[in-house]
Amino acid sequence: MKNCIACNQPIAAEVKFCPHCGAKQPSQTANIPNTAEQEAQAKPPTIIIILAVLTICGSLFGIGRALLYDLFGSATNDDSIRIRAIIYVVTSVGTILGAVFMLLKQRKGLYIYTVFQVIYIATVIYAASAHSHKDENLSSAMLVFFVVPAILFLILYWLKDIRKHLK
Repeated sequence: MKNCIACNQPIAAEVKFCPHCGAKQPSQTANIPNTAEQEAQAKPPTIIIILAVLTICGSLFGIGRALLYDLFGSATNDDSIRIRAIIYVVTSVGTILGAVFMLLKQRKGLYIYTVFQVIYIATVIYAASAHSHKDENLSSAMLVFFVVPAILFLILYWLKDIRKHLK
């Protein structure tokens, strides 16, 4: 039962017109307000949005850095630098893809992100170890600026509070 919107008389919930005054009644789905809980379920939590935006920005930076590596590798005829550049582009694109899926609240985004980040981390560690005999400061800087944030983001994404929002 519900009340008529015009005369406030009790009427059946499914009627389209009031039997007392004839006023048209709104459909039942229009009467259901959108609650805060429904809205929260519809969009990803703020922390996922922040992490995904930072991930996408970092990955775009990684693509730009990879293009510079490719340019440098071409100029010096160093194929190992060019191969790393390709790996960085692929891992950055994969990371962006994972972040987008997580924004859509899909757990497969976490798995995609993780695979590409592990490949990225392994590549940076390999590159840092290749430079360690030439310049230990460069090697340490590579680890601090590239590996530590990647590991930190992996840990954050895998927190239970984040994962529970991904289906």
